[in-house]
Amino acid sequence: MKTSASEPMHTMLHSTPHAILIRTPSGTAGYRAMADERLLDAGLRAGHCLPYECATGTCGQCRATVLHGQHRDLWPEAPAAAKLRRERGEVLMCQTAACGPLEVALPKGAEQMLEPHCWPARQQARVSGLRLLNADIIELRLELSAPLDFLPGQFVLLGAPGVTGYRAYSMVNHDMPATALTLLIKRKPDGDFSTWLFQTAREGMRVDLFGPLGKATFEADTMQDIVCIAGGSGIAGMMSIVGAIHGQPLRGTRRTDMFFGVRAAHDLFYASELNALAERSNGLLQVTVALSEVQPAPALIERHPALRFAHGFVHEVAMHGLRPGLETPTAFLAGPPVAVDAGIRMLMKQKFPLQRIRFDRFG
Repeated sequence: MKTSASEPMHTMLHSTPHAILIRTPSGTAGYRAMADERLLDAGLRAGHCLPYECATGTCGQCRATVLHGQHRDLWPEAPAAAKLRRERGEVLMCQTAACGPLEVALPKGAEQMLEPHCWPARQQARVSGLRLLNADIIELRLELSAPLDFLPGQFVLLGAPGVTGYRAYSMVNHDMPATALTLLIKRKPDGDFSTWLFQTAREGMRVDLFGPLGKATFEADTMQDIVCIAGGSGIAGMMSIVGAIHGQPLRGTRRTDMFFGVRAAHDLFYASELNALAERSNGLLQVTVALSEVQPAPALIERHPALRFAHGFVHEVAMHGLRPGLETPTAFLAGPPVAVDAGIRMLMKQKFPLQRIRFDRFG
């Protein structure tokens, strides 16, 4: 995911809080933000259900209009900033810090409060493990300084020493409260964070962390069937979801159809873990691996007898591979924006209601 500028944690700890007033068509909401803290972070930390998707300056969903007060743009070059109408005072809340009392307007309500156990918070974490899964994806394990409650499908923002900005990564694990996190990071040719991780990061190093974030979440008390469609490192949040459903003693009859897209067999990872989950599910979890560049080899199929394999793009494979008769399913998608958008279009053609499609784009 693209970088976003932000200040180190130690700077915020010694700054002065400022009053933030949010105006919406249905009312007002207020909270306090530290001088170098992003407006979005401060509002979410206070429990306000503010609009956002990526929280890193890419999507533009946290756009607001400054009515009064001074502010600082933390990343003027953010991709979503190109669509702002600066002459009207528009800003991205995820890339704006207050320089004093600030009043901003949002196009929709922000009075609803988050569930207290999912209020995001800032903390430090220690790198406790690094594992290369393929040539371009590394598994990062973090030991937290404080336990973290989160829902399967959520993500955290990470900041590394000497690297400007924060990046968003979904959790692979699903245990709660978590004392450690497992994340997947894809190598980016021009990515400062992934370069740091692949070349510099070592066990024992510390990173800044803010979270949990994200609304593409699985709620354990719902009994609908599930569809998961993911490409590459987007499988992280899906592993959290299927682990929460099928990684524990069998409950109910919820079915899950999971589709995991990679280019070729040498890009595939977590196949053994998925094979084990599918075997234990008594047929409730069906996992299909889609290889976009090659046909699946017989040896690959033999090594993972509980998995299905197909040739094609993951959304195309999913279109033909969904089991008939799924009960009011909820669909989760994650991966590159092009793949996620293609998956959404496919699901809508399959008559999935838009309110039952939840997604994260990693661009």
